[in-house]
Amino acid sequence: MKSDDNVAIEDKNPKKDFDLDSRWGNYIKAGTDFPVARKIEIDEMLERASAQEGEKVADFGCGDGAITLPLAEAVGPDGHVTALDASDGMLRGLTRRIGDLAVDAVHLTGPDLPLADGSVDLVTSLANFHHVPDKIRQAREFARILRPGGRLVIGDVPDNTNIQRYFDGAVDEMSSTGHKHRFLDPWDAEFMCAESGLTLVSWEIRPVPWIFASPSDAARFLHLIHDATCTPQECLDRARLDLGYHEEPGRFLLFWKLFYLIAHKPIS
Repeated sequence: MKSDDNVAIEDKNPKKDFDLDSRWGNYIKAGTDFPVARKIEIDEMLERASAQEGEKVADFGCGDGAITLPLAEAVGPDGHVTALDASDGMLRGLTRRIGDLAVDAVHLTGPDLPLADGSVDLVTSLANFHHVPDKIRQAREFARILRPGGRLVIGDVPDNTNIQRYFDGAVDEMSSTGHKHRFLDPWDAEFMCAESGLTLVSWEIRPVPWIFASPSDAARFLHLIHDATCTPQECLDRARLDLGYHEEPGRFLLFWKLFYLIAHKPIS
């Protein structure tokens, strides 16, 4: 959908999805019980982020730290990661895992980021940006805190795909909080970057299948990650239909995909 203003990429039905204890608690449990399920999408994100020793990073919508902790390991003791999330529960889960890494967990109450102008080398956001109601305003905040030459890397659900339709249909129906949001397409990404003063470097949609040992593991993971009100088997049946899958002895894949956006802040 094209538009001359922000409406094109504003959230259709903004919700505070992770306010419910069961919602954030089960999301964390899904990652804990099935740590390799999302490995491919996480690895793809980290490769594009390419965090270097000593860099300052802001991880937006950090959740319980799926990429926060690897980023902190990459930047090392001379670097720093500010983990930003609107869910207190998610941040508590992250805090339990930080250990000696240079990470600060910061609670967000709105789009304004509690970081100084030009204070970070890298902004990342994995599987969270669709929750942002006003994406252009948020991108302007990303641009503000990035140093000249700094980079933004987003990995999220691509609009106008079966993944988006799965969220707007099955997940919205089965999740305890519902799940209707505004996702990005290539035109939206270009428009958002132009409006926020960032240069869009690349955009691509990548297959990043979720990996499980068995269909029953996949069913349990889906039930947890969506905090579903239906049974695990019903979750799996809908995902098989909407997403597609591959099954072989000892391995079950759900066909997931994400868009990956890379943008830079101009040096001058």
